[in-house]
Amino acid sequence: MAAVYATDLYHYQRDGQPNANLSCDISSKNLHRVDNMKPDIASPLSIDGHSKTLTHTAGSIETILSRYEGIDKDKELDAKTLIEENQRLRDMTLCKICMDKSSCIVLLPCGYMVCCANCSLAMRKCPICRVLVRATVKAFTA
Repeated sequence: MAAVYATDLYHYQRDGQPNANLSCDISSKNLHRVDNMKPDIASPLSIDGHSKTLTHTAGSIETILSRYEGIDKDKELDAKTLIEENQRLRDMTLCKICMDKSSCIVLLPCGYMVCCANCSLAMRKCPICRVLVRATVKAFTA
């Protein structure tokens, strides 16, 4: 973009005619300005600044990766905890007599659910509290 100075406009307006030297003056002033501009050369200061930026970015990436690894470890722990809890629940519902099928018979009057339908036929006393079994009820879990 050409810079126009007040003196150039004064010469243009005074004569009423376009000053032939005006365009020449503007061009020479712009050339002078271009000559005074420094080329965009990478100085040690700018390289150092970029180096600091890259170091900061690398640090940020390392932080994100460490957080991701932490999340991965948390997920592994959560999965391991869920597997252990699932196994514990299966063990709780397993028949305490045959250790093969899940318990589904409630012994009355004590209310313990400790055996499967096959093993309940032989139950005379509750294996937990030793109370005489008077009746059995089949329980269903949803």
